[in-house]
Amino acid sequence: MGGLMDPLIEGRDLRKTYRVGSAMGPRQEINAVSGVTLTLRAGEVVALVGESGSGKTTLGRLLVGLELANTGAVHLQGTPVASRAEWRDLRRHVQYVFQDAYAALPPTMRIRDIVAEPLRINRIGDPPSQRRKVDELLEQVGLSPAAGDRFPRQFSGGERRRINLARALALGPQVLICDEIVSGLDVSGSGSRHEPAP
Repeated sequence: MGGLMDPLIEGRDLRKTYRVGSAMGPRQEINAVSGVTLTLRAGEVVALVGESGSGKTTLGRLLVGLELANTGAVHLQGTPVASRAEWRDLRRHVQYVFQDAYAALPPTMRIRDIVAEPLRINRIGDPPSQRRKVDELLEQVGLSPAAGDRFPRQFSGGERRRINLARALALGPQVLICDEIVSGLDVSGSGSRHEPAP
């Protein structure tokens, strides 16, 4: 194992381009990320600031393997991670909190099942211990454990962000990549508000 000052995650000269345009018309390349190098060590917080469309979301997705770079490399604790299969093996160490909090939550699942899903997939604990862990996570992000019995549509946008954060924290990741996580976050996190079902 490396020391505390060794990088947890590194992006080295990352580049990502997209080809856009119709199949019948001319296609052009858009450079979403052009030669970005970034290093994150344990205990550090790195904030990316830029206008909409500047590539912040794309860079975050590259750093967690949701997209693969055209060139460059991502290293996790010094080990290069190049393929989707390698990222799947390391997924519990690096988690992503999506910008669109509502779209990231399955609408037909209760909050308790959504937050517990990473624990079930990775076979961590039994149902009673998973339930206790979910209660702890909800309280950690400022929601009541009673919120676990409700559905995503019954929460405000800010509360949905808290739920997404709770799910991302379930596995105790070493790295957390957040896409505009505090945008629209509610001041109150009681979990008592709910919207009527449409």
